[in-house]
Amino acid sequence: MSKANLPLSTLNATYAQIPDGAMRNTPRALIPVNTGIVTTFQPGHGFHDIGTTAASVSDDTTDYLSGSQSLKVVTKTDGTTAKVDNSALTINATAMSFRVLVKVDDATNLATWLFYVGNAALSSSYQWFIAQTDPSLTKAQHYVKAGEWVWITFGFQDAGIVGTPDRSALTHIRLAASAANGSSITVHFGGIALVDESTAFPSGVVSFCYDDSLESTYTQARVALDKYGWVGTEYVICDLVGSGGKYISLADLQTLEDAGWTVGAHSYTLADHATGFTNLNTQQLTDNLRNMRRQLTAWGLQGGDHLAYPGGGYNAAVLAVTDQFHTSARTVNHQTLETLRPSDALRIRSASLVNTTTVAYIKNLIDNALASKGWLVLTFHDLVTTATSSDQYAIADHQTIVDYCATVGIRVSSVADVMSRMNAPVPVSGYTTAQLVNQTLGNTSTRIGCYPYRISSPVATAVTAGDLNLVCFTPVVDITITAMSAMSGSTAFAGSTLTRIGLFTTDPSTGAITLVAATDSDTTLFTAPSTVYRKVLGTTGGLPTAYTLKAGQRYAVGVLGVGLSAGSLFMGAISSVLTARLPRMCGKIASQTDLPPTATIVATPTPIWAEVG
Repeated sequence: MSKANLPLSTLNATYAQIPDGAMRNTPRALIPVNTGIVTTFQPGHGFHDIGTTAASVSDDTTDYLSGSQSLKVVTKTDGTTAKVDNSALTINATAMSFRVLVKVDDATNLATWLFYVGNAALSSSYQWFIAQTDPSLTKAQHYVKAGEWVWITFGFQDAGIVGTPDRSALTHIRLAASAANGSSITVHFGGIALVDESTAFPSGVVSFCYDDSLESTYTQARVALDKYGWVGTEYVICDLVGSGGKYISLADLQTLEDAGWTVGAHSYTLADHATGFTNLNTQQLTDNLRNMRRQLTAWGLQGGDHLAYPGGGYNAAVLAVTDQFHTSARTVNHQTLETLRPSDALRIRSASLVNTTTVAYIKNLIDNALASKGWLVLTFHDLVTTATSSDQYAIADHQTIVDYCATVGIRVSSVADVMSRMNAPVPVSGYTTAQLVNQTLGNTSTRIGCYPYRISSPVATAVTAGDLNLVCFTPVVDITITAMSAMSGSTAFAGSTLTRIGLFTTDPSTGAITLVAATDSDTTLFTAPSTVYRKVLGTTGGLPTAYTLKAGQRYAVGVLGVGLSAGSLFMGAISSVLTARLPRMCGKIASQTDLPPTATIVATPTPIWAEVG
């Protein structure tokens, strides 16, 4: 398809046969799956007014989303905060995030609502604070809309911390809300749940986003990210592309996407962008989103599944139309930051940077995302030498932020890439077929046995110095690993000058392998007999310290000992006739001085025992 900038008349004629609802190319991202329910506020839930506000707190059997009732809180009109507590809980939130199901009848005068978890007196606690009357946000930018039930996932990356709370031993939850302007508001709470934190990005991830088709995305942002081989996300206003001046050319947009960037949608016209999507009627908004998809497709760009709301504004009507055309939609709501996976893929939270946003503030957000393995979405507009208006940010400060990501070791990836890697947590009530197969094979959610020798008859087998002994396997679920294990035989290693464990991708049709991860050399490995040794991944040769195995890909784990005078590994036995069949089950590569970058497995009947994770 031509990448020409086509006029609207041509677009309408060319794409008229495409129905409105068929424009989204990728599936809707799954919402988080509850892995543990704290409460759905059914009878006996134990939450009560703590008696300090005289707020009205009651069970509501007329307005609820789960079970047969919700918890209704009506605040006072003097601005005091209504507080509802339960201090008789036992919660282990290790490697989990909290979700809260909430509804506000009229959000106009919602001043704040807060969520606390901690010990019995909350002297040590985590606190999340949503200021609905935040002066930096308009009503259209607020996460909570009037009259809707909505789940919000709270990531520990932006929790306020009081004292020294212990995520593994939480006993107290408080829900709180207050109203502004001498009003009273009604807040319904429908549930509190836990969801597994995603393992897709073990060190967290930052997405750099750029709005409004500005040329500085290409001349400045691209250069800054290119320093580390990273990519970002550009959200375009279609009729500004190629218009000259400070706006990006079509050729530069195509270069960005060819380099791995996501080029997504912002608005078809500048006029609609200025008006705001919440001020368009349904047909106007449908035309805008449809024509954006058509234009991006005509330009040969593939990121149209991803949208940024103009000005960050949206409402129920905008969400309904957006759902027809886009897989994700980014806001500028920063009251709480985004989690992996997002509460709602059409309300991706973002820290929108203005000229007064300090580098120190962003560094703190990066540190928190790294510590909690969360997702930080940063939104920029024009990058200039000296930033004087709210839609500008200093080039030097932008570079400092990019450099800081590299310094602390957090992952940087585009919005489309992050969304594509989101795997649904396993619900306690059931498993997918792949998860059942994985469990049947004796694996866990964090470790995979490369061959099920716990139900076979392995023996200690002598190894030859310099021989790389391998076992092949195919995972049935995606899993991110940070270590590998193998087991010594009855004869311990002696005399080793290099001992490493390597992970290779394997071509099932040929047995060809490529090294993708490995441990650093450690000559203490396998120096005690009949012992399982687990070793974390190392960086020798520029390899990663975490690697994501993909379901259906064939892999091999190999153990190499160089300079051995003695040694054996825990191995199994396979018929030499069967081991010769493809795909390879096991094998070796002889006479190596280090793990080979590439090679081809020679079939042998003795697979080593190994485990990854």
